[in-house]
Amino acid sequence: MVGMERQLRGALRGVDGHVFQIYREERGLILVLSDTPLLFGSASSQLTPAGKDLLRRIAPVLQNIEARLHIEGHADNLPLKDPLLKDNWELSVWRAAAVARGLLGLGVEPDRITLMGYGDRRPVSSNQEASGRENNRRVELIFQFSETLGSEADRQVPMP
Repeated sequence: MVGMERQLRGALRGVDGHVFQIYREERGLILVLSDTPLLFGSASSQLTPAGKDLLRRIAPVLQNIEARLHIEGHADNLPLKDPLLKDNWELSVWRAAAVARGLLGLGVEPDRITLMGYGDRRPVSSNQEASGRENNRRVELIFQFSETLGSEADRQVPMP
């Protein structure tokens, strides 16, 4: 896991430090991509050209590791004005899917990827201020290695 963290930091060298965060926790290695205009436009699930470039930087690292990748989309609590999006939960799902599709297009194996959208249900900051809402708009990539997943037998669900 430490080697992959080093590789991700190397791949993202030169990218503004406010755009990403990397840390380890019980769930695995976490790469947080802040939802700045660099990644998505306002209330949009379309990756910007800079967002696509960010994925191009990390895809080679992902192709060379044995880990499952769980992609989580998160949002703030401001109402959306886009008639195509019902709410922030839907936006968070679409953004997670956009990141997943971007990585699939760069050769990351689909069987390793799962995605989830949490909308505004898992904030990391208060939604009362603009800076807090900005922190809450993010996509998290969680890399789960065998030591965080348990053995293959532990992961299998017994059939009734």
